[in-house]
Amino acid sequence: MTGDEPAIPSLAKRHIAYTDVARTLLLRTHVSAAVHMGLPPQLLREFSNMKSGCLLPVSTFRFDNEAFIKDAENGIYVSKLVGDGNLIGGFDNVNCVFDFLQNSVARGPDRQFLGRRSSPTGPYEWINYKQAYETVLLCGSGLLHLQSVASVASKCIGLYATNCPEWLMMELGCWAHGLVAVPLYDTLGSDAIEHICNETELTVVMCDSPTRARCLISNRSSLPHLRTIIIISPDGELDNLRAEAEGQIEVLLFQDLLVRNSGLTPL
Repeated sequence: MTGDEPAIPSLAKRHIAYTDVARTLLLRTHVSAAVHMGLPPQLLREFSNMKSGCLLPVSTFRFDNEAFIKDAENGIYVSKLVGDGNLIGGFDNVNCVFDFLQNSVARGPDRQFLGRRSSPTGPYEWINYKQAYETVLLCGSGLLHLQSVASVASKCIGLYATNCPEWLMMELGCWAHGLVAVPLYDTLGSDAIEHICNETELTVVMCDSPTRARCLISNRSSLPHLRTIIIISPDGELDNLRAEAEGQIEVLLFQDLLVRNSGLTPL
């Protein structure tokens, strides 16, 4: 420890092992993070004496301001800061998530909405609310135009990708037209993915990479409902993926989905 760094409070030493990680947390995090660490109020009060410039004054928090029971029968707790006031507020005619999107587009169509960058330190490239909303409508309308969706009673669409703008726009596109978005994750394992695909009778799954698309194509004998894979970034593997699917599964580019639409109006 250098001379210009604040000392760790004595109580902190008794509650947390003095490691580099703990020291960093104590010196560099906000009080909210310390609360999540499960530290007692007395320890948090000692934090307020530290001069790191990172911690918020604990005197602004009321530790006796806990929630009270508003409805004991139903187990409803309410913050004292709310009292008998309204718990939530909102906008007129906004009743679901898709309504929120439309409201945001109307309020600020040119505001930044979704961004991506090619490296962890690179700049973000943004699309605004209006641009994203237009793509959302094309996604939903394009899905309904697919024979693999229109011809079945189940209206579930699989999303098998890491977080990206296309993931969210596809999900919102589903909601725009009464479709159900079904997330799929590698961490679930292949057996769980197979179970979810069959349980929800997925006929269409969007993938972000050839690797994830191949996971589905190679197991197509166990996925009897799957008819279409929409791929975001084929990385030059589109022809190979189509050959591997052997005509049993249509492999479609995300961009091609956007032009294969019937211009349907959101529900």
